[in-house]
Amino acid sequence: MRTRFWARELEVQDVLVQLDKDLADLFAHLDKEVGRGNYVVALSADHGGMPIPEDMQSTGADSGVLHVPDVQDRIEKALESFGYPKARHCPNYRQRRIFCQRRLRKLSADPNSLKAVLATIRTVPGVAAVYRAEELRDRPATQSPTLRAFANSYSRPQRRSLHPPKPYWLVDGTPAGKTRSYGTSHVSP
Repeated sequence: MRTRFWARELEVQDVLVQLDKDLADLFAHLDKEVGRGNYVVALSADHGGMPIPEDMQSTGADSGVLHVPDVQDRIEKALESFGYPKARHCPNYRQRRIFCQRRLRKLSADPNSLKAVLATIRTVPGVAAVYRAEELRDRPATQSPTLRAFANSYSRPQRRSLHPPKPYWLVDGTPAGKTRSYGTSHVSP
């Protein structure tokens, strides 16, 4: 069902209402036949989906597509004044990767340019925050659920800056104006 319709469409909402009813029936049956508190139910599912950004924008939500190449271009402009040559993309370039590790190491040794890069990333629409590995490594006590989630999932080999998107923002590896690179084998957009 999810591959033909998006989350806010009535067909999907109808499926969810029916699922609620089916689960209520299942729990009522188990309570009657097995006894409340005498069973365990485990539910599993395939990956979820998020609403289409353009659809969310039509509701007034802050939503969009965060294009990684556009973020890279902004960073390159910020680094021009520091004399950095234009970076080549990593040979193993991935959708969410901004730098090669060697470039990030060089920036880490240059506090002024690193500060300019982090400030630039923070100005990109759709970026919720920017976290450095050093901020996450010791799993700091924090009231920020985003920082706590990233800190709890931090792994030592991961020595790069993270820039989680805001809710309802997709991260895509194609430049703005090009066909989006995301989608699934289920033929969903």
